[in-house]
Amino acid sequence: MPESNKTHILMVLGWYYPDSVGGTENYVRLLCHDLKSLDYEVTILAPSNNKTANKYEYEGIVVYRYPVSLSPSLREIRGQEKPKHFESYENIVKEINPDIAHFHSYTRGCSVYHAQFIKNQGIPVLTTIHVPDFICARGTLVKWGDTVCSGEMIAEECTACVSQMHGMPKALSHCLNHIPDFISERCLTIENKFGTALSMKKIITKRIQNSKDLFELSDYIVSVSKWLEKIILINGVKKEKIFLSRHGLSEISQIKREKITSKNGLLTIGYIGRFKPVKGIHVIIEAVKRLKPKVAVEVMIYGRADTEEEEAYLEELKSLSTNEKRITFAGEVTPQNRSQVFSNIDVLAIPSIWLETGPYVLLEAFSAGIPIIGSDLGGISENVQDGVNGKLIEPGNVDEWSQAIKYLSNNKNLVEEYASNIPLVRESMDVAKDMIGLYKSLLKLGDKSAATAS
Repeated sequence: MPESNKTHILMVLGWYYPDSVGGTENYVRLLCHDLKSLDYEVTILAPSNNKTANKYEYEGIVVYRYPVSLSPSLREIRGQEKPKHFESYENIVKEINPDIAHFHSYTRGCSVYHAQFIKNQGIPVLTTIHVPDFICARGTLVKWGDTVCSGEMIAEECTACVSQMHGMPKALSHCLNHIPDFISERCLTIENKFGTALSMKKIITKRIQNSKDLFELSDYIVSVSKWLEKIILINGVKKEKIFLSRHGLSEISQIKREKITSKNGLLTIGYIGRFKPVKGIHVIIEAVKRLKPKVAVEVMIYGRADTEEEEAYLEELKSLSTNEKRITFAGEVTPQNRSQVFSNIDVLAIPSIWLETGPYVLLEAFSAGIPIIGSDLGGISENVQDGVNGKLIEPGNVDEWSQAIKYLSNNKNLVEEYASNIPLVRESMDVAKDMIGLYKSLLKLGDKSAATAS
């Protein structure tokens, strides 16, 4: 790569555009554009969605993709060995030769092994934690699937919880912790559900160690929400190593609502996002179904299903909505229709039953002057003031959701009042400036280390 006087930041994450669209990808996209406008050089590095390495530009940013195995071994899936084709990743990193590597994901294709290699090259490592799966093997921080977890990584507790997720009765899941280590170790080689169950504690223990190793490798850990910062601290990371930097929107990401047409008192509630059970879309559908037909409300559900699991959940939601004319599945939100979509919404619903770190769509709604009706949980409750700029509801409580929807439909003046109290949305440039402060600090530390070594 050509020599440059600009500081070169390498963004490493588990997925990227155009084949994957999500909050982390959008965060990185905005950060790259803002850094570039401030005269930084930025490059994206992510696993490929096929067997080959490739290079392209996306919105003016260079993107490298490296291959990962489409049929990985159990040891690779469990994080016990480097991913196959790892040498391709190594060669690309050496070619790019960045000043700093900034990690944003924790996946099989973007793991502690990837961070360790970069650290071994003498390159500082920064990690931003966007979602719970950095810490939670279940991926949701919802213990047993119904209770918000403290977030502390304890092998025995996590083993039981993950085993229950995979179908083992809760009452039996703790028994796996009593299997002798030598049996659990031998069962790691058994490539079936039986072997996985018997070796689960070993698998979880290794995963926890990998997470802690990644925290140790990182010179700074960026948290995008206060609740996440607390969980990072619980897991033994020193406070001085953690930096809180909340999400922000760029000017082009902020929504400009078009002229809103009166719907004769009808309250339009929108859902915009992924089709995943933890997003709680089924909760709002059940809540609307419990309302009497005379309640003047409609729910517009926007999103796309990217995986088989998401497609299955979408079909389940459509089946759940059968004969409920007040619920419409309205398709995907695109750059072309985004303004119109937000213009049709009076209130944005975020019925998540897991801990959101943002979510981004909340900020987009606020930028458009749209209040929130959402779960009293995680990043939602950090951004929404109940009864001021939105309504907070107990996660998963269908009756409470139903009552809140009915109340707002009968008091649309409250929706307007909530809208008038929406705070200014933080800009993505503020996030970029936060990161630049950390980058400069790391480069100064590097200069000091070099001077000491000489």
